[in-house]
Amino acid sequence: MAALTSEPHDHQERHVEAKGAGESEPPETARRLPITSVDLGDEIFKVVEENTIGLYPEGNYLPDNELKKLLTKDRIRHAIDCYCEVFPTCEDRRNVMASLMKQHFNDTSLESYELNASYFQHSLWKSKTIKDFKTERLPFTLPMFDKDIFKYEFDKKQPLPFMVSEEVYTPPRSGHFNEIKCVEMLASKQNQVETSGKTVRVALKRLKKIGDPGYDIRKEWEREARAHQQLNRLNKRNLIQAIAAYRQIATNRQLDEYYLVLEWANGGSLFDFWKNNPEPQVDSPDVGKARRRVKEMLEQLCGLAEALEAMHTTRARPLGDSAKSSASNSPRLRSQKTAAWKEDTPDNGGPYVDSLSLPTFNIGFEEDSGGNIAIPSISISSEPSSLKATENLDSLNWRHGDIKPENILRLIRENQDGILGTLKLADLGRAQQHQFVTSMRDTNENELWRTRWYEPPDLEKKNHEEAQGKISRLFDIWYMGCVVFETVLWLLYGYKSHDVFLRANGFTTGEKGATPYWRKRRDGSYGLTEAVTGWMEHILEHDLERDGVIGDLIRLTRDRLLKIKLPPNSDLYAKGFRTNAKDLKQQLNSILERAGGDENYAFSGEDRTSMSLPNFTNSATKKSLQSTSESLLSAEDARGKITPEDPLFVESILQRRKFGRQELELCRECRDISSLNTDISRQMDMVEANSTGSACRLCEVIYTAAKGHNSTSHDGINNISLTRSGENFVLEGTNQKFLRLIETAQHTTLPLAAPELASLTRYPDPNPADLESFMKLPKAWLQDCDTNHRDICALKDTYLLPTRLISVESLENPKIVATADMLKRNPSDVRYVALSHKWGNMPHEATTTRKNLKEREKRIPMSQLPLSFKNAIVITNALGCKYLWIDSLCILQGSDGDFNEEADKMQTTFNGAYCVLAACSAQSAVDGFLQNRESRFKCVEIDGIFVSPVTNDFERDVLQSPLARRGWVLQERAMACRTIYFTGNQTYWECGHGIRSETLAKLRKQVSLDKIAFLGDPNFPDYAIRSSSTVGDQIKLFIDLFQRYTRLEFSHPEDRPIAIDGLMERMTLAFKTRSLAGIFKTFWGRCLLWRRADNAGPLKKISPGTHSRRTPPTWSWMAFDGAISFIEPGGGQVSWNDAEVELPLAKLTGGQASWLQTSCQDDSVAIQAKAIDFDIPANASESEAYIYYDDSTISTAKCVIVGTDKNHVNGASMKKNYVLIVKPLLDVLGTTSYERCGVGYILGKYIRLDNLSVSVLIE
Repeated sequence: MAALTSEPHDHQERHVEAKGAGESEPPETARRLPITSVDLGDEIFKVVEENTIGLYPEGNYLPDNELKKLLTKDRIRHAIDCYCEVFPTCEDRRNVMASLMKQHFNDTSLESYELNASYFQHSLWKSKTIKDFKTERLPFTLPMFDKDIFKYEFDKKQPLPFMVSEEVYTPPRSGHFNEIKCVEMLASKQNQVETSGKTVRVALKRLKKIGDPGYDIRKEWEREARAHQQLNRLNKRNLIQAIAAYRQIATNRQLDEYYLVLEWANGGSLFDFWKNNPEPQVDSPDVGKARRRVKEMLEQLCGLAEALEAMHTTRARPLGDSAKSSASNSPRLRSQKTAAWKEDTPDNGGPYVDSLSLPTFNIGFEEDSGGNIAIPSISISSEPSSLKATENLDSLNWRHGDIKPENILRLIRENQDGILGTLKLADLGRAQQHQFVTSMRDTNENELWRTRWYEPPDLEKKNHEEAQGKISRLFDIWYMGCVVFETVLWLLYGYKSHDVFLRANGFTTGEKGATPYWRKRRDGSYGLTEAVTGWMEHILEHDLERDGVIGDLIRLTRDRLLKIKLPPNSDLYAKGFRTNAKDLKQQLNSILERAGGDENYAFSGEDRTSMSLPNFTNSATKKSLQSTSESLLSAEDARGKITPEDPLFVESILQRRKFGRQELELCRECRDISSLNTDISRQMDMVEANSTGSACRLCEVIYTAAKGHNSTSHDGINNISLTRSGENFVLEGTNQKFLRLIETAQHTTLPLAAPELASLTRYPDPNPADLESFMKLPKAWLQDCDTNHRDICALKDTYLLPTRLISVESLENPKIVATADMLKRNPSDVRYVALSHKWGNMPHEATTTRKNLKEREKRIPMSQLPLSFKNAIVITNALGCKYLWIDSLCILQGSDGDFNEEADKMQTTFNGAYCVLAACSAQSAVDGFLQNRESRFKCVEIDGIFVSPVTNDFERDVLQSPLARRGWVLQERAMACRTIYFTGNQTYWECGHGIRSETLAKLRKQVSLDKIAFLGDPNFPDYAIRSSSTVGDQIKLFIDLFQRYTRLEFSHPEDRPIAIDGLMERMTLAFKTRSLAGIFKTFWGRCLLWRRADNAGPLKKISPGTHSRRTPPTWSWMAFDGAISFIEPGGGQVSWNDAEVELPLAKLTGGQASWLQTSCQDDSVAIQAKAIDFDIPANASESEAYIYYDDSTISTAKCVIVGTDKNHVNGASMKKNYVLIVKPLLDVLGTTSYERCGVGYILGKYIRLDNLSVSVLIE
């Protein structure tokens, strides 16, 4: 059938007429091809199989040129006469084809993603035949991308004319909102790019779904597609060109995918170009080369300005495809028109509504007699006098909204990578369109997703309110000011100057009310940072190029681009205000014109040997530096604050150690390094060669660090580049800490921190002398905390002891003791240490059962214990403690064990421990956590500065360790009063006063740790819930905790609701409420709005295990295995449905019910609620309705309204309802037992509110 429909219609008609009506049907044997004949179907099949195409999905296709070879008249007549497969007789075939012709079935119909049912009304079409036809047609319907048609819709099963490039692999560039991949597109399937090759390289951009309810991916795609479609018509050289936008439609519309096909910029971004050409561009002895670089950069800035002006003053054209765009060989998107424009054709079955409306106006289009779009009719809420109309009513303007070096792409010719090429504005994902240039726009634009680094202060709350919520086109001018400024820095000082400029700001990521270019002042106003002002002044006063192009670019930036104030009329430049794109273009063109006629103006050619980076820091940075006296090293790390220990404490630990002060041997490259260096770049083969035999001590240190980072030549690393950041050198590109610098104290020869770690040899059994030296610091930490931290870290006077402990008074003969025998003693006198570890492959001998308990109360053979347990016994004894608690030894394992009783005590077990030992680096109990340090971590001293491969990174060493991925550990860490972490890098201490490292540094309020600092709170959750905390802080606490917890690992999934019981109890008391299975009564509605996390697989129900009789109810996330997130409505914006949702909490006798206890009882934990039918149409936008199914879409589901938006809209139909999706537990008519299968939000108009609801029990 596919072969028949591939020919034009007149051919089809001739084929039908080939047999007269009176001819008889050939016998069965005649319909088979002779042995010597060519089977056309088989030939087509072979060609199709040989030609693969497509990415998502991959499939096969029949090339056009092969089609012409195969479909000769003789072959087709032979096939018709002799080969019949679908319909049994010629009469049947004739009838079917006549039916298709009557329905106007043609090539366009064949390729449509939605074959209309009317085509298959003939009785000979059977369901399976139709299904097979739809599938088998795909290789013959590879779509054509026509330059006159921009938007398309395709079935998700339809292969598309793209393939992975075999010549060059370009890794996909992935961001928060999209992923861009370089692919090859069949040249014959597009007519926009002229090429002599078989394929053309294009950029395939896929938009990502994100969890924010306010993000509508379809509208975002439509907005970006509209921007490209209209801006394509400008034909501007410096604007990225788009080929098409398409949507892949799935059966479940929530799984639709959205793509854009863009011009491939083969030179990467402007940022990449700077990075790959890091040297100063006007510091070359080749004056001509320097002048060419300045001019080509200036030419491209002019081009970008011209493109920006065109964006800001676009002329409108009819929306949708042009009237002549009716090519029959492309499955085109239905015309993007408003609801007033009807298209009732057999192909689409009804009107298509463009869900994207302009942000300010209600626009209606009227059709004139010629079928074209007339001037739009516009209704506006503000007075006409408030608008400054442009010359024509059809004038439009676009704002880019995210201009930065990464979004400025390069197009270059082959083998010209050193040439700047053509720069193009790209990534229109944040582009906004406006119908008029307004002096006062009523609409409140809310840019939720944007790049903060380069953005102006226009969106800060005060400024945004003063602008009445509008975002001016001049937003883009500030962006251009940042780009021009950083271009000048690169030309004068090279790529590394950007990082120096950042450090000069004293700017840290996360600082509110600031970027590297502006800061909020104390009086609430906004101004340029001292650094950017100082650097511009330095260039204009001291640089040799101040009177040339460089100076004029800086003056342009200072006087017209980086201006806080916006003019009253954005079409006219006013002194002291930010300028517009037209003026920017004129100013740059003037500079370019002068540079073309005056070479010295482009670049003077003066010797720049005496020129240096601006030596400027802002007042905040100066103050920080002054506080460290004459220190060469800043105490402020780029990723958090690291402060030194008390000098007397450091001296007491280091006084007998010797550090790297042997005779200093350095290679030639290392002799050129001083403490003032900001960069180190070395070849790894030379470093490795020099590190052997102590040929170079610094190379030895660098190589030691490289091995720890898997960055040696054996790992495929040829070169290593390091950049100075505070007290560290970090790996360029990854920002991983690599080397640490330590100063020497002025009053002593000791360093201010530990450059080397204490030796620990004879692994796995530590040498007694080494162990004593190693334990000196942990014992000092404990003593200091006992003495000085009683206000926070002191153990409670009364607490429950675990049922059993391990006596370690005798290292050779440890044994289990029952704490019931100690009841006559004060529990506080019974100091014990608890081990937090990852079970992994736990040996059976390492567990205690009822069978071996009596024997182990006499003695635990050390030979039966895994290495981590042996290490714990040694450390506990060295700390001066008599008792140790290890879960597998102190809790009876097996079906007849006492896990159920002991698990309920887990929080008091860790909370009551004198100290917790955390075996971070051990993958299992057999690995051990005391590492051999005989030849590791040596340091070297250069000019009074120690260089060490041991760096302080608690996040890397602890939070990303194997232990931290274990589910039980979250509670163990939160409950512990103090913990010693044994990692592969060094040892850390944590108590209520902060984190300390074996290198003798204190890590306080580190930026990256703030989010999880509450877990180190010995009085959890006091850190997060202070007297000043809000309800929002409490909600944020449990949401963050639950999300983090569900991403952790469990050896026994049924432990998931149990291993968080202690934290649930603490939070319940703090919230002064009741709780059960992850729900707090005070916040019950928000607790129920959990959902499957983005990019996570289906949630799987947890089966009952040996530790519980039943699993939690399905309304609780504790019943499922998998990561979760939450739908988070705004605070105070939802009315919770208390009247129709009855929680099981009223049956509780206490505050918080341990799930371990609840699971062993028969009380119902079902939620009683009203369930209603709902019906979400396929064309509903994500802002109107979105369902997150726990596993897969359920067709028989109902919804339970948890809460409704309080927004004052007219009628319940337009209010957003937050709902649980439920389905019957059994397929039995009239059942009231339901289970949760999803969650989401739905507008009232999609819920059958007028229908009767059903009372259900969600179990």
